[in-house]
Amino acid sequence: MSTFTHIRNSGILLLFFCSGLMAPPRVHALAGTLEYPSLSFPSGFPNSEEIMKVLSDKKFHFAGGSFINAVSKLRYEGNAVSLNEFLSRLAACKGVKLSVSFSDGKSELITDSEAKTPEQAEGWTLGHNAWGDPSAFHITVDTRRIPEKEVKVPKSSPPPP
Repeated sequence: MSTFTHIRNSGILLLFFCSGLMAPPRVHALAGTLEYPSLSFPSGFPNSEEIMKVLSDKKFHFAGGSFINAVSKLRYEGNAVSLNEFLSRLAACKGVKLSVSFSDGKSELITDSEAKTPEQAEGWTLGHNAWGDPSAFHITVDTRRIPEKEVKVPKSSPPPP
């Protein structure tokens, strides 16, 4: 075998190997829309039934949701009275860590509301990541629908022993 043939074959192998490194990796993920409130929890997570009871209560108008693997976003329609009761009941669940932020509907936090008028905007969005901290729930309030001054954020309950 000549040196030229050996170098050419080595070059072809190197090119083949490098092209495999540049190819995008395959990523397997489960994603979709939610027609009813649903969250992921690690097996044996305490109070998941109590939490889901609050999220599924018909008193709070569920407006749809989405998920990617263990990360979920649930949207609710309603006013300040409804939101305050929702926050109070969720915070009463043992071990829940609750955080609240406010958005005018133009930020990335409420992307589903961006194309809507203030009259069509949802009241709030609940974000949850079961892979991060499954006891943490983040509520984003759409201030086009619910004024910030009307929101009463309760203290969360301590985690169970």
